[in-house]
Amino acid sequence: MSPLIDTGQTSWQNKHETYVQPVRRVLQAVNDPPQSGDPLQRYNATTGALQALIQRALQEGVRLRAFGGGWSFSGAPSTDGYLVDTSPLNLWFRIRDRSIHPAYPGPRGGLYFLQCGNSIAGLNRNLRAEQRSLRTTGASNGQSIVGAMSTGTHGAAIDVGAIQDYVVGIHLIVAPDRHLWVERSSYPVTTDGFAGLLGAELRRDDDLFNAVLVSFGAFGLIHGVMIETDPIFLLEMHRVRRPLDDRLRAAITSLEFTGAGLPGGDERPRHFEVVANPYDMEAGVYVTAMYRRPLRPDYPKPPQGGLAPGDDALQFVGTVTDTIPLLIPTVMTAAVRSQYRTTTVPLEGTTNEIFPTTTTRGKAAGTAIAVPSELALDTVNLILSINREHGPFPCLVALRFVPRTQALLGFTRFPRTCIVDVDGPLSNRTRSFYSRIWQLMSMSGIPYTMHWGKLLGLSAAEARRLYGANVDRWLAARRGLLPPPLRRAFSNR
Repeated sequence: MSPLIDTGQTSWQNKHETYVQPVRRVLQAVNDPPQSGDPLQRYNATTGALQALIQRALQEGVRLRAFGGGWSFSGAPSTDGYLVDTSPLNLWFRIRDRSIHPAYPGPRGGLYFLQCGNSIAGLNRNLRAEQRSLRTTGASNGQSIVGAMSTGTHGAAIDVGAIQDYVVGIHLIVAPDRHLWVERSSYPVTTDGFAGLLGAELRRDDDLFNAVLVSFGAFGLIHGVMIETDPIFLLEMHRVRRPLDDRLRAAITSLEFTGAGLPGGDERPRHFEVVANPYDMEAGVYVTAMYRRPLRPDYPKPPQGGLAPGDDALQFVGTVTDTIPLLIPTVMTAAVRSQYRTTTVPLEGTTNEIFPTTTTRGKAAGTAIAVPSELALDTVNLILSINREHGPFPCLVALRFVPRTQALLGFTRFPRTCIVDVDGPLSNRTRSFYSRIWQLMSMSGIPYTMHWGKLLGLSAAEARRLYGANVDRWLAARRGLLPPPLRRAFSNR
């Protein structure tokens, strides 16, 4: 059985240093060494070790959660009991045709089974060797695949969705003597025998699957997931500065690009985002458009050093100081102009080359509000009005777009979802700005949700109001799967 290493830690801090969590113990899960057996045997041995840990948590009456990259700003994925570092669990398997269900509707050559600790950046590197690519990622990719899925991490791939939207199978450990392989009944992926290879019980259930997708660890320990991938491709990236005129406003609210004046003309971009500096609006907003292109051997690699091509504001706003409020407009504008650069010629690269970042710079904070894209500009106006009346606050506003998720508590829940990111340095001043935004959004009448992995102010009552019947379906799926002692063990509070 794979060991669990006791680190001796009784507190834990997330990557972005937004909170410190007292815990009973931080444990680290590791796989048995390669000489102990083949990869599947080692994977299954780790399943046994995680089941034994669940037994230990139940006997001691403590809670249990796992983490990967520790990338989440919010405390939603953490707990005060045993916190398990799964980052060393990085086995991965290409799924052979013999394990694919006859009714599976997707391309049969792009399925991969991934252990929970695989990082997004590591997967991009491994998949490149297979001539495959993740369908989308976030702007920075230090997260584990399960952590990114469980909090709804997204990019700006307007027709693809968030990370959880290309997950099609979940290996869920729910008890000392029970673990499940979960798929949608409406979208079978593997043969009935695949679950048996893991020693798992097969469950095909749409509501259970869609509940577990974004669940922060509340259904058990997710040991592995199966994902769909794309053939490897290039992204052709353009970033321009332009006025927020009627053409751009129409593109933002409709996601229709004919006549929008984007660098690719009327071609529909794969990736579309807009960044606004509240203190430099007269000079225009920053528009990033990326277009999918076939891989070719002679493409020029993106430049190294400084910000990566796909980096977002979080990669530099943490270096900005807000100790002298009167200087905030000048300091923010200087930082953006010097670091968030436009392109004079298109940049090209694979997903991993455009979005390679796995580290943080300075101490940054972020909150993100998801709204219907047709109300994106109303939301921006609300945020800018707070800044005018109560600021200045050291923050930038970014708009990213994805389609609706099937995850019951996925925050990208509108047919055309715009995620309005507000990024700034980690400070009391920034937090006070966020509190005002959250309060005004709750009173605005604008339908919205909030990114589970960013800073958020969301009461249980407000979450129920925003997600409606999906909360009841999520809770029903959890109650139907877990008896009360296990529900308590997998609760974060």
